[in-house]
Amino acid sequence: MNQQTITARIVCASVLCLFLISSVACSRTTLAPMFMAHDGSSVIDCSGSAGPSVDYKIYMLRLVEAPPGHVSGSIAISSINQEGLRNDAVHSISGSIYKDNISLQIGRESFFQQSVNVVGKLDNDNLTLSVGNSTIVFHRASQREYETELEKINKLGRHVVKINQANKQIAEAELNYQKLNTDLEDYIKWGQTRIDHLSNVRHWYADRIARYTKCLQTIRPLAEAHIPSWRWQWCVLSIENDRYNRDQFIRDGRDICLENQRRVTSLDAKIASVPQQLLEALSLMESVCPFLNDVVSCEAKVKNLKSLLGNIEKDKAVAAYRAIIPQVQNALDTDMQIEKEGENRLLIIDSQVTSLYQSASKN
Repeated sequence: MNQQTITARIVCASVLCLFLISSVACSRTTLAPMFMAHDGSSVIDCSGSAGPSVDYKIYMLRLVEAPPGHVSGSIAISSINQEGLRNDAVHSISGSIYKDNISLQIGRESFFQQSVNVVGKLDNDNLTLSVGNSTIVFHRASQREYETELEKINKLGRHVVKINQANKQIAEAELNYQKLNTDLEDYIKWGQTRIDHLSNVRHWYADRIARYTKCLQTIRPLAEAHIPSWRWQWCVLSIENDRYNRDQFIRDGRDICLENQRRVTSLDAKIASVPQQLLEALSLMESVCPFLNDVVSCEAKVKNLKSLLGNIEKDKAVAAYRAIIPQVQNALDTDMQIEKEGENRLLIIDSQVTSLYQSASKN
């Protein structure tokens, strides 16, 4: 075999090899670096007792073939938790590809819920992966398309946050409404006690004025008759000791007036805040109803909120509270006036008794 023949055969063999290699490569769809899929429903489920949930996931598969026939990469799984926050889990992938057939080893906690070998087929822009009865179809995607899908799931998360906020505000508003009614009933009872207390204040001062006057009338002739003061000082000492009771009675009256102001201010603020809480919750619920799996139930909750909102101003306890406020204030003002007049009279008698006792003690 001459040199020329050998050269010709080598050339022919090289051409054949190149043809075979190109035939294999051309028989398979080009492997795209990114594939995307999603699973579940994008509708928010509020039927569970644990709160709103979204059974929706986005999968981003990144694959690189190097060397030929060997595949590696990662899969990112994005989902929304019950707080409305996005969770992103990334798992490594390795495997092989032959023509349009692909075999991958996918890590645990992927969409197959365990570490498994999956097989699939590459068909133009689609990559189908299967294991057992589970199949998921990925589509060729760009980074921009992936980011668009992530924004959709972020939006779902914001809706979940709104639902949680609305549920929390509704619960707080309903609790505050119940507590408000209890506080209003307590004030009405307390206020009625203050109104009924008027006669007690009058009696308290009338009784002391009578006793102080009797003491003065008793010791005056004794002092004028020069009877030793130690024989009638019991009367003087009883008045001196009663000064503490008088001071305490006045302080109690002032404290009651301050307590009334504090109660009224607090109750007025609560009456104003409960409707505001309900309005905020109502606005949130109305904005998320279209995204829930049970729109009818959501709209019924909105209707109940509106009804509750309208009942607050018509509430009997609120009306009774507002009706008794001026009566309580008038009773407290009258109390203070009685205390002022009564204390002035007691001070005069007290001064006269003290003066007689001091004069008698000097003699």
